[in-house]
Formats: sequence, C-alpha cells, structure tokens
Amino acid sequence: MMPRSLISRCLCCGATQLTFTPVLWKSLIKNWELSCEEVDYIDRQQGFHCQTCGSNLRSMGLASALMSNFKFSGTFAEFVQQPEVQSLHLLEINEAGSLTQFLSRLPRHSLGVYPNVDMMALPYESSSFDIICHSDTLEHVSDPVAGLSECYRVLKPGGLLAFTVPMILDRLTRSRHDLPSSYHGDPKTGREDFLVYTEYGSDAWQQIIQAGFEECRIVALEYPAALALVAIKSLKSDDGLKFPPPSQQELTPYLERTAMEFTGERFVPQLDGDIKYEHLHRYALALDFSREASVLDIASGEGYGSALLAKRAASVIGVDIDQDSVSHAQMQYSHLANLNFLVGSCSAIPLSDASIDVVTSFETIEHHDQHDEMMQEVKRVLKVDGLFIISSPNRLVYSDEPNYTNPFHVKELYYEEFLDLLKRHFQQVHIYGQKLAVGSWVTSLAHSNQTEIKTYSGDAKALSNGTGDFPAPLYFVAICSNRSEPLSETLESAYLDLPDDLLMHLRKSWQADCAALQQSQLKLVESTQLTQHHQETLVSAQAQLQHTQTELETTQAQLQHTLGDLATSRTTIAAMESSKFWRLRQAWMHFKRLVSKE
Repeated sequence: MMPRSLISRCLCCGATQLTFTPVLWKSLIKNWELSCEEVDYIDRQQGFHCQTCGSNLRSMGLASALMSNFKFSGTFAEFVQQPEVQSLHLLEINEAGSLTQFLSRLPRHSLGVYPNVDMMALPYESSSFDIICHSDTLEHVSDPVAGLSECYRVLKPGGLLAFTVPMILDRLTRSRHDLPSSYHGDPKTGREDFLVYTEYGSDAWQQIIQAGFEECRIVALEYPAALALVAIKSLKSDDGLKFPPPSQQELTPYLERTAMEFTGERFVPQLDGDIKYEHLHRYALALDFSREASVLDIASGEGYGSALLAKRAASVIGVDIDQDSVSHAQMQYSHLANLNFLVGSCSAIPLSDASIDVVTSFETIEHHDQHDEMMQEVKRVLKVDGLFIISSPNRLVYSDEPNYTNPFHVKELYYEEFLDLLKRHFQQVHIYGQKLAVGSWVTSLAHSNQTEIKTYSGDAKALSNGTGDFPAPLYFVAICSNRSEPLSETLESAYLDLPDDLLMHLRKSWQADCAALQQSQLKLVESTQLTQHHQETLVSAQAQLQHTQTELETTQAQLQHTLGDLATSRTTIAAMESSKFWRLRQAWMHFKRLVSKE
C-alpha cells in the first residue's frame, strides 16, 4: 500500500480531537473477501472521526471534494458561510454523513431522503440544481447508472456532482445481483435501503461517463481511505438532451454572488455571531409548529427564514414591505415550490381571512408603531385554532440600560406593554425570554439525535435541575392563540451550533484586540521615546540659543565700544584739521609740490 498523508484536524469543523473506532464486522469482511490491508483503510475511512462534530474520514473526503472545486482552503463550516456558496441551489440525496449539519445552513439546501425520494426517479425539474452530493448511497441503488443519469438531468449546465462510494481499489466494480445479499449498517436489521447492489472498485468512474457526464475526477484527501468522485455537467448544449437547452441566465457562472447586502436593518444568512444565534433559534422554534401547516412569515426580509420553514410546512408565504427584499427572496428561493413572497405591510396583509395555520413575526413590531392594527390583521388571517409566534426586543435591557438607540426601531416595548398588547387580542398568551447564555454541553461522541435534554444551573454552593430564574432577557418571544383550550405548546429550548463556537470567536476577537493593544502600546513607547529625544534636542537647542544670544550681546557691546572710539578719533582728526599748524602744513606741502615740478 502506498504511504498516505494522515490528517491531524477535522476538515469539517477544525477540531483536533480525532479518534478511531473499527466498524467492519466479520461476516461483511468474509462476504466481501477483504484483505487485511483493505480492512485497514475501509475501517479508517468509516471509523476515524472527529469527536466534536462527528464527521468521519469519508465525510471529510466529500467535504474536500466540494471545496476543491471552489479552491477554498478553510473548514467546511466556514465554506458553507461564503456568500458565493450561500447563493447556490444544492441537493443532498439522503444524509451525506455528518455534512447535513453544515449543508442545512445553506438557504437553498434541499434534502431528499429514500423512500420519499428515489434516486432513479428524482422528483425535481431538469436543470434545477447547481450542486448535488451524496455519500455512500449509490451502492444501494439497484441501477446506479440510472441514478447518476437522474443527477445529470436535474443539474444545471456547469453544475457538479460530488459523492463517495466504498471502493476496493485492487479490484474492479462488480454487481451483487447474483450474489448472496449483503447489507451495510447494522447487519441484524436487513433493511432494504441497506442492501448493497454494487461493490465498487478502481473503475467506479466509468459509470459517471456512462450516465452522460462529460468530465470526472477523483479527489484524494487521504489515500486510499478518503477518496471522493466529482462529476461536471458541461456548459455546452446537446441536441440529444431530453430537456430544453439552457437559457442565458442558466449559463451565467453559478458562482455569481447573489447575497443580499447587510445594512443593519435586516438579518442576512452570511452573518455570524450573536445575531445569527438569536435569529436562527427563533425560526428553529417555529419549525416545530410548521409541519404540514400553512405559514405566514411577516417581515420576511432576505427570505432565509421563510425558506427554512418551507422545508417542513405545506406552504409558506413571506410578506415584506420592501419591494427589493421581496424581489431578492423570490429569485433566491425560487427552487422551493411551496414558498412564495409578497409585498405587504403588517397593517395590511395581502391574504384572505382565516387562511393561515401559523403566523411568525420575528423582530418586526419594533420597526413600526401600528401595533394594534398589526394584531388585528394577524387575527384576521389566522384560522380559529391558529398560532401566532412573535418576538420583540426588551426595551429595558436592549435600549435603556446600555443607553443605546437603534436607528431602525420606531417603537420598542417594555414587558408590561408587550404583554398588555398581546392579551388585548389573544385569549392564550405565553411569553418567554431569550438571551445568549454561557454554559457547558455534554453529548454523545457518536452521532446523536437526542431531542430531550437535562438542564442544570447553580453555583459552587448549590446545583439544581432546570434553568432557574432567567433575569433580564434581551428579547421576548411569545406564542399566542384564540383557542378555547389552554396552550400545551412550549418554547423552552436551546439552540446549539457545535462546529461554530461563539466563545471561540469571542476569544479570537479578544486575542486580536489584545494583539492590537500591544501593538498600540509598543507604538506609544516608541512615540514617547521619540518625544523625549525631541525634548532633549529642544533643551540643547535652547541652551545653544542662550549661549549664542550671550555672545551676540557681548559682540554688540564690543561694537558699541569700537563705535565710541571711532567717534572720538574722528573728533580728534577734525580738531587737528582745523588748527593753525595743520593749515601751515598744508601750505608747505603745496609749495613743495610746485618746486618739485620746476
């Protein structure tokens, strides 16, 4: 076996806590006739994983393949937050290992799971996705070329397919149709979707070409354990295709950025930090009530929240007062057939009476002062037993205590005002508080779907179950209804994004601030030293100037003395020239000159 380049950190989340657990069992090793070397790298592919996000080497290999096409060198968690990636239509067929937790952050992500979605007959329009990915799925498809052909059909021209299959590199691909049944996953289940139809070898790429793709390549994160296949659909039109040739819009490079600019008024998906946690948590709450429901999302903004709800709801209508936001959302999320966006206001919702099961309105009410009118409109469009989920900033904590004014807010409410408003219009009102809180999280190192968790709070003196008192929430979140019976639904919950460690972001920000402060202090020391040097130079120059002034004064005194002597000499000379002797001498000198001429 050739030497392999071993990874030391998780390519998906960046963590360095990596571990290994063998996954192959004896009967599968025997059925597949695997050598010791093959067992070694297949075990490593499936069993070497990150303790933080749960990604195994197979998932990291698929992540590497997706990022390589964009020449992106960061983690996969960072990759999915890039604006050019956020604008893409992505189809995930079955859950691509642990990548689902990252891919689901994409606003235009679609997940098709067997048996609801059959890979050999995908229920999507031709040329509708920029990217398709799946992981260790193709070997369970009875006709893999047909499955790959369907991927080709629904990809846009220029789109890419990235996937993994378990490959045994020292042999060729073979069908298991005439062999004893073999299953992946738990060997005791015998589930149909775990049945293996194809054992892949070093010629796995041939099926890609047979399916119609014009280009394919292999991306090796770690050879031979982490290999992924990438197939590209050509931009050129083909008269033999069964769907219309691509339009000019489809031929536009699919990396073109379409992310909405952040102005401070509306949240956009590319943001990180506390604002991301706050907004996504609210929509996560609404998901629980949206299954198979008709949903209205008031002030839908960029549209990401409405798109999230559309993945559970029967239908979703996003309403926003801003035409540009509605136009952006209509284009950005056009792939979701059960989602529509309309221009409208909170006080004039463009929907018919009693037509909606669930209304969501997150961080909307503070942007206007027509609160009662809004409540009346929400009641009008809600069905009799409908639910209204609304959030609002806590004016006391949000604005008063920090002495802060949000320029986009028109009328914020205190708790009593918010409660009074809701109770005037709804019989059932439950209000909850929302804020970011620091805590510790304990979870299984294996992939966990746990939905019920225990909570603890307290200090060194006493610990107890539950969250305890929840003082000073930054936001209020309420669930309301005009049902006759009491509400049984609850909003108590926590939002976690394990790969995206907010404390780590804050720590890095703090470290950057400390480094900047240290640089500023060094510059201050240098500046102080330079100032001191200039002061010393100035003192020296002032002393030299004083000395020069003293010399000048001495010179001026000497000059005055000399001028006095000159005046005295001139007076003496004038006296001499006016004397009788001087006149006789002048006459004598004149006489001598005359005699000398003769």
